[in-house]
Amino acid sequence: MSDTQEERVAIALNVSPAFEERVVDWLLARDAESGFTSYAAFGHGARQDELSLAEQVQGRQRRVEFRIELPSGALDIFVAALTASFAGIDLYYCVTPVSRSGHLRRIVQ
Repeated sequence: MSDTQEERVAIALNVSPAFEERVVDWLLARDAESGFTSYAAFGHGARQDELSLAEQVQGRQRRVEFRIELPSGALDIFVAALTASFAGIDLYYCVTPVSRSGHLRRIVQ
């Protein structure tokens, strides 16, 4: 990475589908971010006490995952705002460095 490029991180948010629209609205309201990706996911783990009977039989729990890329300097502010807005709900997050990213777009002439 050159000295002129700002370091970036990717933060993944993993929530129950019940909170999907609330998270979408919150992310859309944040002007500083340049977009995000969301997709259906499944949670697997040892926390069987929090699963419904059907989820226990299936061995998985439906989740929605969001991926947001942002400057590393904005991460603490983002997590603080996330915590303030979603305290008390089952929201897992994970931050990873982004070594490179970009768009490959076809130029229409």
